[in-house]
Amino acid sequence: MSFNIDAIENYYKEAPTLELLEIAMAPAALRKEIIPVLQRELLDRNEPEAALALSEFLVQQNEAKPETPEQIDVYIQKRLDSGDPIENIRIDLKEKGVTSFGILEQNEVKQEAIIDYVSTLKEQGATNTEIKEKLATNLDIKPEELEVLQAKMYKKGTVNLVIGYSIVILLGGLGLVSLMVGRGMSISSILLIGVGLWRIIEGYKLRKNSGQV
Repeated sequence: MSFNIDAIENYYKEAPTLELLEIAMAPAALRKEIIPVLQRELLDRNEPEAALALSEFLVQQNEAKPETPEQIDVYIQKRLDSGDPIENIRIDLKEKGVTSFGILEQNEVKQEAIIDYVSTLKEQGATNTEIKEKLATNLDIKPEELEVLQAKMYKKGTVNLVIGYSIVILLGGLGLVSLMVGRGMSISSILLIGVGLWRIIEGYKLRKNSGQV
């Protein structure tokens, strides 16, 4: 069914303000092309709140939940391009009911691979300048992107330290109590303490390699 915007605009100009306000209260029933026409008329009649409500409706429509994998990928890429952290994007998508993250997960895998690469270069004795040059040449990573990755490395190292120390202190304390009462430590406890120690070593290594220590 065709419609004439000019005719609708003329109708709005002749309609009572109360009728326009009632129309504005049900924006979902309007074509998107019509809403700006209604907004202009409302502003001309000194009804800015109703016009603003229509703007908010349009924004909400533009931020509607992405449904298909392609829509999800486009949504994520736009957010990434605007500089939004991956964690924020994931939270927002979950709030919209999206549980499949497409390129977001691929991006995280890529970041983990780059973090491992940076750690390897650090262990080989490369300086920060050399690392930046290698990342720019081999992976097209910009200096500001490297700073973000280094921050993630430091954060990941801190998480490893917290987990590692928690395991060692908790199980070590329980093991000490067991020895004091004449009981030995189980093999599983010893293995878990080993995991905790490994976490601590990895944590310090990641924080050192991040260049932020």
